Amino acid sequence: MKVKIINKESEDFGRQFDVKRINYDQVIVSYPTGNGMKTFSSRDVEYITECEKDELLLKNRFILKIKIPRGVGSFFYKALIDSIEEEINGRLYDINLLKDIYKQPSKRGRWEKEILLQANNTTPLNILCNGENFRKDSYNINISRLNKEEFIERCRFEMSEVEKQIKRRRDLIKHYEMAINSYSKGDEEESKAVVKTK
Repeated sequence: MKVKIINKESEDFGRQFDVKRINYDQVIVSYPTGNGMKTFSSRDVEYITECEKDELLLKNRFILKIKIPRGVGSFFYKALIDSIEEEINGRLYDINLLKDIYKQPSKRGRWEKEILLQANNTTPLNILCNGENFRKDSYNINISRLNKEEFIERCRFEMSEVEKQIKRRRDLIKHYEMAINSYSKGDEEESKAVVKTK
């Protein structure tokens, strides 16, 4: 896949680049200077497809909200879309992504993924996936549909977990602030001591 820069304000306006990685709202391209890569907003580019897989991703850009690490190819997205459409017995045109956890429990290239989402922003699904890096035929996708009570209970649990994480982060910020303040105070006292000895 390639992109053409269409933002007239960009220094790269009109240029084309090979795509290295794409997500829901950004694209990373091979770039001739710096570290060899550059990130553009999806709004600033026109995508140029080169194969059926490219067309699938662009037609279903919403699926890119789900992150995949290096080694898990974009064929995973096709398998996931097909599995969800089979579960909901219809076309998937959007997702409300609530949870997206990736684990690599072994060093042998096996991976696991847990996803909680609403298909078409209505149907709640819990999805457990696993596979093997660099093998497009290794995906195992299990989907369970949640009823209203299960879904609400799960959302409340996940919200509680997020609130705990926020509290831990706020506490950590306070510790950093204390460290900066005590260090700055120490500098001031040291400066005063130096002045007194002169």
